[in-house]
Amino acid sequence: MKKVLLIFIMAGLYACNSESPVEPVKKINYSGEYQTNYQEVQTVILYMYHDGKMSLSGTGNWNGLTFNFLGTVMDKHAILNFTLKKTSLGDLEGTIDGFFDDEGKLLAGGYMLRNEYNILQNAVSFKLVAKANTY
Repeated sequence: MKKVLLIFIMAGLYACNSESPVEPVKKINYSGEYQTNYQEVQTVILYMYHDGKMSLSGTGNWNGLTFNFLGTVMDKHAILNFTLKKTSLGDLEGTIDGFFDDEGKLLAGGYMLRNEYNILQNAVSFKLVAKANTY
């Protein structure tokens, strides 16, 4: 009986030692000011607020037009939705679909602007230039 008990104890100790530790998932706060490349003629600026869960919101400036946006982020994949009013092409619905890097310092992907007559799309990338501590 003692040998059986000793075997169970040894097996239990081996099982505890063989398991790898579980690393906690680091939550990234994406809040801050993001800008497109400084060399671009028309810099796009996003002031972004992240609630620490899935919601993103904020304001942006695109070609001199200020807009508000709402978005979601899941597993570093972000989708931002906004409207640009009174552009040279009329009112446009806009979407930025991109991914944050592992530290939340870069957002890269693509944008689409559309109305009933036009669809404009291209790649876009943003760099974090100022971090906002919100939580």
